[in-house]
Amino acid sequence: MNAILPAAGKGTRMSLVTGGASKELLMVAGRPVIQWGLDEALDSGATHMSVISSPIKGDLNEFLTAQPPNVTASFQFAADGLAPAIALGARPEPTLVILPDTLYYPSQPGRRIVRALAEGYDIVLLTEIVADEAVSQYGIVELADDGMVERVVEKPQPGSTRSRQAVAGRYGLSPRMIGFLANTLDSLRDEVGEIPLTPIINLAIRNGYEALALPTVEGEIRWDCGDPDGYRRAVESIS
Repeated sequence: MNAILPAAGKGTRMSLVTGGASKELLMVAGRPVIQWGLDEALDSGATHMSVISSPIKGDLNEFLTAQPPNVTASFQFAADGLAPAIALGARPEPTLVILPDTLYYPSQPGRRIVRALAEGYDIVLLTEIVADEAVSQYGIVELADDGMVERVVEKPQPGSTRSRQAVAGRYGLSPRMIGFLANTLDSLRDEVGEIPLTPIINLAIRNGYEALALPTVEGEIRWDCGDPDGYRRAVESIS
């Protein structure tokens, strides 16, 4: 199984905390934030982990050179979105995508996502319930009558959707979905700039790919370490 950790972003929201260093190397309970993601991937059964970095993130890249051989780095030279980042680390095998500035503690959801992929789903979206006032900050998952994901709406206004299930920083993609993503990117690269993952997921669903919303369970507490307040709370709460 493959795990992909997209970490090429500039981390603008965290600049006052990092002082220009990579946010992925901020410490939580004695471990860099990205190490929490790598450990979750390993615990979930990943045999290979690909971190998508940027050539300008020298401190992160130095950290990655000291990792075991099953952790590799690829450079995302242009800020062209999450979907191209995933494509850079893609392999034709079940894939766990971990957004490394989202940390889970005390329990990690990776194993449950991998089990759902093994049951035959093409797309697994980890979700959590968010308050009305937070809906416009997330991708919101809407379900069809059969309980499967009908579509993901990117940062909607609360009145435009009844769902409060937000995508929560983890994705599972089947080998078939990895291939679909790569083929779709090839057709989009000349048409748009930044390519998010959401429209590709929605297109896959319309083409018959099965997508499962997997709600977080007790103990899977999300800590947003890409936000100054969220990072502060993580440092204060996790020991």
